[in-house]
Amino acid sequence: MIEAHAKLKEITIVKERTRIAQEMHDSIGHSLIALRMHLEFAENMIEANPQKAGEAIVKAHDFSQKSIKELRKAVAVLKDQSVNSQIDLEELLNDMIESLQTSGKLKFTLNFDKEVESGNQDMKNCIYNSVREAVTNGLKHGKAQQFLINITKSSEKIRVIVEDDGEGCSQIKKSHGLQGIEERIGLLNGKVSFSSEKGRGFKLLAEIPVMYKTNAIKTGVM
Repeated sequence: MIEAHAKLKEITIVKERTRIAQEMHDSIGHSLIALRMHLEFAENMIEANPQKAGEAIVKAHDFSQKSIKELRKAVAVLKDQSVNSQIDLEELLNDMIESLQTSGKLKFTLNFDKEVESGNQDMKNCIYNSVREAVTNGLKHGKAQQFLINITKSSEKIRVIVEDDGEGCSQIKKSHGLQGIEERIGLLNGKVSFSSEKGRGFKLLAEIPVMYKTNAIKTGVM
């Protein structure tokens, strides 16, 4: 009995560390993409419009500070310190979109059903992380310029759609980020699918039941 308990504890610790590693991967990956975009914009504008270049550098600096806070939050979780998980999902999504805006190069359309805010925090964390990773994936791999994000709620499920106009691909190779999306949504008894065609962008479709039973440890927000 003691040996079984010790084994269960070890498995739980490994799962928690794996989860946190995934969150750090997704969060830092998004942060680096955003920082690169702002710095590239500043580099391109330094001679033509020094003022705009300076504004982009200030924005990159502010975002780097925010990224450091997120990293500290992850460390706090590793130390079993309490972290406030109450989030406003729509606000977080708008902050994410704002962090990627430079010269209006990217276009985001967010259709958000405010009824989703009444959902469980774990579910909202999952949605935020999944959308963020889908956008990061579109920027990094697909060089996308436009994103459509639809989040709707019915009596039975919440549906999340993220579409981009990126390069697309004929065969999807699931990165750590896409695998992380599958794992998060799976923990909430949800389903997710990815679709893409060469030159036709990339699409994520996820459905999470409104009434669910968590299959494992909680998902976190970075």
